[in-house]
Amino acid sequence: MKLRAEDVLANGTSRHKLQIDMERQIQIAKDLLAQKKFLEAAKRCQQTLDSLPKDGLLPDPELFTIFAQAVYNMEVQNSGNLFGDALLAGDDGSGSESESEPESDVSNGEEGNENGQTEIPNSRMFQFDQEEEDLTGDVDSGDSEDSGEGSEEEEENVEKEEERLALHELANFSPANEYDDEIEDVSQLRKSGFHIYFENDLYENALDLLAQALMLLGRPTADGQSLTENSRLRIGDVYILMGDIEREAEMFSRAIHHYLKGLGYYKTLKPAEQVTEKVIQAEFLVCDALRWVDQVPAKDKLKRFKHAKALLEKHMTTRPKDSELQQARLAQIQDDIDEVQENQQHGSKRPLSQPTTSIGFPALEKPLGDFNDLSQLVKKKPRRH
Repeated sequence: MKLRAEDVLANGTSRHKLQIDMERQIQIAKDLLAQKKFLEAAKRCQQTLDSLPKDGLLPDPELFTIFAQAVYNMEVQNSGNLFGDALLAGDDGSGSESESEPESDVSNGEEGNENGQTEIPNSRMFQFDQEEEDLTGDVDSGDSEDSGEGSEEEEENVEKEEERLALHELANFSPANEYDDEIEDVSQLRKSGFHIYFENDLYENALDLLAQALMLLGRPTADGQSLTENSRLRIGDVYILMGDIEREAEMFSRAIHHYLKGLGYYKTLKPAEQVTEKVIQAEFLVCDALRWVDQVPAKDKLKRFKHAKALLEKHMTTRPKDSELQQARLAQIQDDIDEVQENQQHGSKRPLSQPTTSIGFPALEKPLGDFNDLSQLVKKKPRRH
């Protein structure tokens, strides 16, 4: 049955109205996010997504990123984690905004943090240098009559080597050369029931929302098309945001994984000041998360820290306007270098369960500019309908 001309015109007009309304709702949600009204921003996104027709206009990916940032910051406010204090730049700690966020059904983030700490997944990660090195060089090789200790050392060395190989694989990742297997097909996109993202673990919910943003952003590749510069920039931004959430939840290996994926996308972009800033930030974030991952050998950490230090020093000679921020980052990386070298001689003194806040993290309540792969990394994904 052929559609009449007036029906086609009516459909086009309806889609146009939906698009305009969606853009208006996105702007309202952005404003609420900037005001730290996280619950209101999240509800605005949820209601907009639930109101869209199930067969027709696809959501704007930015709805998912704003939604993710909002529910993430709701969890940060509830948990009061140290990293959250660093991410919520400008927050005086008074908690005045909590009056508008009475949620009591969110889960306690501490349980997830313990899991992220003690069960670091063997995901693809990063190794800066390609050369083979002796992994046992940093291990005390004194003769021991206790066969149990020897067995533990062997297991530790095997684990470190697996981590090194995984890191090396991700270090060479580039979306220009290989398929990004973390971006699911858009057919997996949730169509309704977005209220579930206010329940259970909000960190995992935020990551799942970002995974759906990536489905939409990576859709051209499923059709055999290349991603535009803007799409690659936006995908890189989403990966960095995923890393920030995982770092907050003390899932440091996963955070490094996504920081490096974001970095891989940034490196495919044409040189520009904005791109350089994003590359520098991503390199710094990798280092900040890397210091907490015990499975990565000290030699590899040291190389990465020195690499980032050299980049920062070079950047500061050409971009003096933000030298204060870069000086703070540089000082922190130098502290990391000193600590690794000290630990190589005397052993680690800093407990992993007590991370310090760090310099120069993006405030996650700030909406992404233009706009902006998860899929497998979320343990308990809400089921999509």
